[in-house]
Amino acid sequence: MTAQELCDLAELNDSARQLAQSGLPARTMLEQIVRGGEIRAAIGALAQALPRAEAIAWALSSIRAVEPVVKKPGAGQVLEAIEKWLGEPDEQRRRAVREAADRAGIATPAGCLGMAVFYSGGSIGPADSPVSPEAPRSLCGKMAAGAIALAVALEPLRAAGLLREFFDAGMRRANDLKIWEKDA
Repeated sequence: MTAQELCDLAELNDSARQLAQSGLPARTMLEQIVRGGEIRAAIGALAQALPRAEAIAWALSSIRAVEPVVKKPGAGQVLEAIEKWLGEPDEQRRRAVREAADRAGIATPAGCLGMAVFYSGGSIGPADSPVSPEAPRSLCGKMAAGAIALAVALEPLRAAGLLREFFDAGMRRANDLKIWEKDA
């Protein structure tokens, strides 16, 4: 994925786009955006660069590190359902995550991440519908990044450190997957 495609998928704000000089490899672009102070934008772009299940796993480990997340009503059920889906992704588990996310609420980190699972692939229509619309490819990553942002908002005094910690963890995951080698 090119840096420009990543900018477009993540719908980076103007400030982050100015930091993302054209012609840069995607990894370098993300690092430059972080150095420019737009770490939330870089997290959003990184969530687009990672394969969907990896973006969800990264967001899951990130939001679990924020104690108030797991104290939210319904969060435990959503996080458990996500773990099950990650361990063995199938349609039944994907829809079970959606149901748990609905109960927890999309405005919670766990609920938002549950919706990322639902938007990760497959029909977003009713299970028995003859029509099988799929979510846009970028929606899963947007929801994963949104879950991280919602979690960090629950710890405002630690927000900057958490954002950096979560970005670094995502970059390690990307490096381990060697996704940047495709840019070369």
